[in-house]
Amino acid sequence: MQCFGDNSDLSPECLEMVIETMAEGVLFIDTNQVVRYVNRSATLLFGYEREELLGMSGSELLRCASEADTALFREGSINQVECSLQKKDGTQIPVIKNGRVVKIGTKIMGAVETFQDISHLRETENRVQALKEALEKQGGIPRIIAKSHAMEVVFEQIRFAAGSNANTYVHGESGTGKELTAKAIHEMSDRKNGPFVAVNCSALPENLLESELFGHVKGSFTGAIKDKIGRIELAEKGTLFLDEIGDISPLIQVKLLRFLQEKEYERVGDSITRRANVRIITATNKNLRQLIQSGEFREDLYYRLNVFPIELPSLRSRKEDVAILTEHFISKYRKITNKEIVSISTDALLTLMDYNWPGNVRELENAIEHAFVTCQGTMIDIFNLPLEVRKNEYHMRAAIPHFANPSPFETSIRDPRRDMTKEQLISVLEQCRYNKSEASRILGVDRSTLWRWIKKWNLDS
Repeated sequence: MQCFGDNSDLSPECLEMVIETMAEGVLFIDTNQVVRYVNRSATLLFGYEREELLGMSGSELLRCASEADTALFREGSINQVECSLQKKDGTQIPVIKNGRVVKIGTKIMGAVETFQDISHLRETENRVQALKEALEKQGGIPRIIAKSHAMEVVFEQIRFAAGSNANTYVHGESGTGKELTAKAIHEMSDRKNGPFVAVNCSALPENLLESELFGHVKGSFTGAIKDKIGRIELAEKGTLFLDEIGDISPLIQVKLLRFLQEKEYERVGDSITRRANVRIITATNKNLRQLIQSGEFREDLYYRLNVFPIELPSLRSRKEDVAILTEHFISKYRKITNKEIVSISTDALLTLMDYNWPGNVRELENAIEHAFVTCQGTMIDIFNLPLEVRKNEYHMRAAIPHFANPSPFETSIRDPRRDMTKEQLISVLEQCRYNKSEASRILGVDRSTLWRWIKKWNLDS
């Protein structure tokens, strides 16, 4: 069969073949919305034979919002309209429909509609929503997605903190969710109707940070062309979150200590003493104890801030949260990008589980956002992940035996095969420099099982 003639136009036979092989369902309806043509994908979705569909009403087969069908012929096209497809057995499935009118000259002959099954998308969204509702029923924390025991401890601490006005100090590595934790405390507290004001203390030099926190009056320094309200004043009856508190200068430390002790402050260049009803939450990824020893941080200020401490665990210490966070971020970026990505392959998920995540949850989110840029299908695979995340996959595959394929979003720990060999175990131990905890994590076994293998082959060193 020849597809192209002398004028390079696609022949009718080849055009029909193209339409018949499309994954989307295709309907041609006349101006009365009667079906005149369907492709093979449409017949499979509807469950009818082709001859049965011809002559039926397109608006009955694809039930959309009341104005969608009239809009098609009135405006000439419709895009990304969610409809309900009526199957032959009576069941309905959600689809996304696009349509364009077909004209000969100026006369409208009908319209071509394409539609795609999105039931798998809705199922995933329902699972995410059900999971969120289950977390809420179990006392889940706003904004924070987790199910690990380590985070259950954090959730309990957040509830305690929300029930008081005590100064709270959140410590954790970069990307562990310190600001989310502060927001959760605020939203669960009696101050939830007040403002939540955040300041990154490392982002501003001393003079600007002083003005940012306490405000200033006109003429107090070069560039102070008018009075300015500080963040403390803006946070009245609410919560002030001071991130990277370990970076503030000695001058700011003194002023902040006075505010914490007296709840009083002055704007820069002003002599009027002001009072504020503000709850203080601070955070840092630095070790304040070490900064105290080196003379960089005041010990008395530390104790004022550290009335109620919350330690956030790293993502590598709670790998069971990787799967649920991955599903959450897929759902998030699907809405942002409008891409039809609904899942992640088992191999890609296991690669995420093997990675150590020095950037923690923020890095995991960035990895999923990266995958949305490169993924062209509906499922994220290994090669859609950032190189930094997947680069250790190759030697890991050689060192560790293949595992059973778990459900991507229901299994977070791999079960090793019983036929672990001495050579494979040596490879993992060498990779970890004989760090038993790290080897146990990589292999997905507890330390007692690892010790039995080590003793079996006399590998203890």
